[in-house]
Amino acid sequence: GRTLRTINLIELHFIGKANATDTDRIATLKLSLKTGSDAHTWFKGLDNTTRSTWAGLKAAFDLRWPERVIAAKTTEEKTSTLMVAELKSKDVGKRVTINGVEEWSHIAWADRVEHLTGAIPDSKGLLINQVRKKLPRTMHNLLGSHSSWMAFCQAVWDLPIKCIQESNAAEQACIKVTKELEDLKQNIALQQTPSKALAGTFCNISIGNSLPAPCLLNTQSTPAPSMPHPKPALSANNPFYTPPAAANSTYVERPWAECWADVEQLALPIHPNTPEGCNLYTAQLTDWIKKHGSAKPNKTCPYPLCPRSLPVTSNNCWSCGLSGHMTNSCPNQHSKAPENETQWRSIAATIKCNIGRNTEIPTVNFIADNGAITYTMQDKYKAQIIVKWISQGKVDGSSA
Repeated sequence: GRTLRTINLIELHFIGKANATDTDRIATLKLSLKTGSDAHTWFKGLDNTTRSTWAGLKAAFDLRWPERVIAAKTTEEKTSTLMVAELKSKDVGKRVTINGVEEWSHIAWADRVEHLTGAIPDSKGLLINQVRKKLPRTMHNLLGSHSSWMAFCQAVWDLPIKCIQESNAAEQACIKVTKELEDLKQNIALQQTPSKALAGTFCNISIGNSLPAPCLLNTQSTPAPSMPHPKPALSANNPFYTPPAAANSTYVERPWAECWADVEQLALPIHPNTPEGCNLYTAQLTDWIKKHGSAKPNKTCPYPLCPRSLPVTSNNCWSCGLSGHMTNSCPNQHSKAPENETQWRSIAATIKCNIGRNTEIPTVNFIADNGAITYTMQDKYKAQIIVKWISQGKVDGSSA
């Protein structure tokens, strides 16, 4: 192949030169051959008659090195080449060198796609959506639907480079925030002992039939004692945990409307989906974790919301924070919100749902193990049983 290119270059060099002689061409070819190569050995072995004219020399050359016929690619092979034509995320918004010329990466990619589609051909544009889905998310979001390859390539060529760079920077910032959040979660998990993790799990599960049900008393026939029996405190990990009341005050279950007012008043600001907004969101997460550690959000402790998401006061998906679908059918599986954010949205939605129903949870009388009567809600009673078990060492196993 290299030898064939050499004689072709000599032909090109002497095109248009009327004064060039066969002797000039033959001498140029001889000087172009590497000493000791097959072509050089072949040239030395030619007789003088063959080497005396350029036509005779070229005929002998073509006989020794005939031009190879390259097998044409099939349509399937051309389609496969198109499908693997990739624009890498790291190259978006940057210049690349193609055949010694610098060009924006998306323009060079569109040039190649136009060439490949012309060779298939795909006149109906059936493969456009498949190729578009393989683009980095930055480019995919900036391009709409197109019915022809020329319209699709033209849309890529016309994209403003500033718009591409800003969109790519925002995407990379979100990826960085997600990674930092996962790192923070792992660090917190490493700091927790097995018993703490198990205790937190018990406080968040519901009690089945494995525990004996409490004896319910008729509130109308049983007089209420003047001083309620002290109730064990809920863990801070419980989503319905309420901070302790001030000294010398009696705790009263707050109405749903007041809880909803707290949700609106304590709501943290939602930042835009920009590099600056993502940095502010990261700072929010860092401050929240420093202040609350491994605790879970509750009615008076809101959790920061992802950029571009909607407030908890709107009807939206708890999983991704967007509207238009339910949580159990969320299509944004690749961009789910953190677990704590999902829990906070669930708490806020529960409060909002109960505002207009006039369904304040009534206080129910229970008989404790020692026969004393206590006043609490059934859910809190179950949680108190778990706390009691943990405090008695049931979680850590036998002391023997």
